[in-house]
Amino acid sequence: MSKLYIASGITCFHDCFLGEGADGTIGCGNWMRAYQQLMKEGEPRLRVRLDLWYKMNPHLEKLGLLQGFGDDMLRIDGLKMFLDGAISGRTAALLEPYLHKPNYYGMLTMTKDELKEAVFAAHRAGLRVSVHANGDKAIKLYLDVVEDVLRKYPRDDHRHRAIHCSIVNPELIERIKRLGVLPTIFGCYAYYHGDKLLSAFGPERAEWMFAARSMLDAGIRVAAHSTLMLPLPAFDGDSLSSEQDNKGRSTIRFETMHLGYASYKAVHH
Repeated sequence: MSKLYIASGITCFHDCFLGEGADGTIGCGNWMRAYQQLMKEGEPRLRVRLDLWYKMNPHLEKLGLLQGFGDDMLRIDGLKMFLDGAISGRTAALLEPYLHKPNYYGMLTMTKDELKEAVFAAHRAGLRVSVHANGDKAIKLYLDVVEDVLRKYPRDDHRHRAIHCSIVNPELIERIKRLGVLPTIFGCYAYYHGDKLLSAFGPERAEWMFAARSMLDAGIRVAAHSTLMLPLPAFDGDSLSSEQDNKGRSTIRFETMHLGYASYKAVHH
């Protein structure tokens, strides 16, 4: 697999879900040992960035491990948490109901108090958080908490991330920019699956999905990601929208430089 990535020009990947075991013990131990053994053997020849499950924070504190622990090939980059459901599963938390299911707004997987407690604990420990937030309701809730924590504990270069950040609006984009949050959005979802979203979200809301163009124009360091491990087949559906298209240098920033910044590889430019 690593050879396929390297042949495609991919030199680094994020493992975004190493966490606790069901009994509360450190369940990622086997994965950590496997990564270290592979590195000793010269495989994978890719840089690995680890986002640990947020409930691991007390374990990190007990061990005295800070963000950045590791080396250039294998490193802890922060903590991960999930705030809502999925776009494909029609469970992302929305401010307006789904079109295919009246009075259904998706689901939140954490309360505001739970999210606030987790983000505050990580932020005070000097850790970056990466929060899965697909729908505009979830994104708004996350930004509310980030604004609260930065007001109480200011930190200029926090690089807290909004993972997926799929459905936005102009107000959310303004807040993302102002708070310095780094969105990483699906780089190819709209291309492969965009036309399948219209029945649930409608064309107007779809214009603000995966809004790379609007984020780039606002000066946000938005980056692309994929949760797939293998290449997709050729696309044979209908196009969704051209309003959020990226071309030329903006695509290079979107796919490379901004990803590097989000993984602490690049400096301000």
